[in-house]
Amino acid sequence: MPVISYNKCIICDSDRLYLFRKRGQFELLRCGQCKLIFCNKIELEKIRKFYSEDYFEKNPVGIGDNFNYYENKGFVFRYHAKAILKQIEKYRKEPGRLLDVGAGFGYFLDEMHLKGWEVFGVDASKRGCSYTKEHFKMPLIYGLFEYDNLDLNQLQFDVITLLDVLDHSTAPHKMLVKAHSLLKPNGLVVSVAVNIDWWFKIIDFRPPVHLFWFSERNLSRLYQKLGFRILVIRPFWVPFTVDEFVRKALTHFFRFPQLAPYICPALSYLFKNTIIKWPDETLIIAQKVDKV
Repeated sequence: MPVISYNKCIICDSDRLYLFRKRGQFELLRCGQCKLIFCNKIELEKIRKFYSEDYFEKNPVGIGDNFNYYENKGFVFRYHAKAILKQIEKYRKEPGRLLDVGAGFGYFLDEMHLKGWEVFGVDASKRGCSYTKEHFKMPLIYGLFEYDNLDLNQLQFDVITLLDVLDHSTAPHKMLVKAHSLLKPNGLVVSVAVNIDWWFKIIDFRPPVHLFWFSERNLSRLYQKLGFRILVIRPFWVPFTVDEFVRKALTHFFRFPQLAPYICPALSYLFKNTIIKWPDETLIIAQKVDKV
């Protein structure tokens, strides 16, 4: 069974790696030079199994059980999709061909399709792939983008989106290398990922949900190392439902997760369709250039 393990940093190549913390069976390391934090020694098959049917049968953020989080919170994902589209349109005026990696339940692809884009998607969940095909009539390719040979028919893309996936991958550098190979000349990669340096940290050090934790500085450095020119890098205002935001704050900032089951269900009922935005992620739009 393949185990993904690193003896040097994927960004700066430093071998000064220190134990950051232990999370059960998982070991989190921190680079002494660029401050990247990552989970080491991950069995690849465990990651494949993690994104199984059960992952989508339960609410992955931990508020309640036995309902489909991704269906019930679809309005949040559409809001997120429109915010990303607005950023893409600043650098790409006309629709083109787009690949969404980690397409999930297809809300982003559907919004892009409605705007005239030719869309393709990849996801590591069979459930997500079947849901998108059934509800939006758009087949997704099943697999791990950074590892699997995907049937893309040698297509080249104008834009590739990596929305909340780089920090979920066991090999984000391989994701960017593959994205580079699939882009047309001057094509764009658009990503959002948790910013470890944001002062109000509601960050979840809970592998295997997240496996890498970037700062704006070291993530931009990774892009430039792998043949991209940064067009924009800035905080991204992530949309949350009220109950989800409070649950994350109670758990990861105030350290009172035991209060969430008493507070969050009431907030979910009272503020059912209300969205809160919080800038704890980094948006990067980068253009393909020749490798350096």
